[in-house]
Amino acid sequence: MKKQERFVVYSLLIVFVMIGFTNTQPFARAGAFLAEMLGPADGVVLHQGENQEDVTLTARDGRLATDDDGLHTVRNVAVCDVITVVQKLVQRPSAREELDDFIEKSNTKLQGMKEDLQQLQKALEQESDPAARARIAQEGQARLQEFQQEQRKVLEQQDQLQSKMMVQAYGLARNAIDAVCKDLDIDIVLATRDPELELETGITTKVLTDILSRTVVHYPTEIDITAEVLDELNL
Repeated sequence: MKKQERFVVYSLLIVFVMIGFTNTQPFARAGAFLAEMLGPADGVVLHQGENQEDVTLTARDGRLATDDDGLHTVRNVAVCDVITVVQKLVQRPSAREELDDFIEKSNTKLQGMKEDLQQLQKALEQESDPAARARIAQEGQARLQEFQQEQRKVLEQQDQLQSKMMVQAYGLARNAIDAVCKDLDIDIVLATRDPELELETGITTKVLTDILSRTVVHYPTEIDITAEVLDELNL
C-alpha cells in the first residue's frame, strides 16, 4: 500500500471512531480489519516544522533507526565495573594457586640465602685473622649480590604471574559480559567504576588513576549490570 493510501485509511479510522463505529463492532475486530488493510508500516515520519528536515524512524535489526548506515541507530547501553569483576576473579583460591605456590617456594629459597648471609656475618665477627676475615667478607659480598639478584628475579616473575592472572580474568569477564548482553539484549557496555566509591588519598598517581577509571561519572543504577556479570561468574 502506498503512503498516500495509508494516510487516507488513518483518516478513516478517526471518522469511524467519531461516528461510533467501535460501538457496533468490537475494537479488536476493527483493529484486525485495519491491520489486514494496512500491513506493517515501513516507517514513521516525524515532521519538525517549516524549514526543518523531517525525520523518518524505521526498524533496523530490532532497533529504531533514522538511517540505513547503522550509525544512526538507537542502541541499548549498560555500564559494568570491570575492575571489580577482575579483582574478584583473581582473588579466587583456584586462580591464586599457581601464584601462591610460587611465592611459597621463592620465600623458602630467599630465607635460606638470608640465613647463609647471617652465618657469614657471624663468622666474620668471630674471626680475628685479617686474611680469613678478608676471605669471609669477599664471600659474603658475593652471596649478598646473589641474594639481591634472586630478589629482583622473584619480583619480576611474580609480576608476570599476576599479569597473566589479570589477562585470564579479563577474558572470563568479557565472556560473562557477552553472555549477559545476549540475555538482556544490550548492545554497548561501558567499563567504569561506581562513582560513589570513596577515593583513597595518599598517593597522587593512584588517586589520578582511580579518577580516570571512572569513565562514566553519572548514570541511572538500572543500567549497571555488574551484579548480573558477577552472578554469571558465580562470584
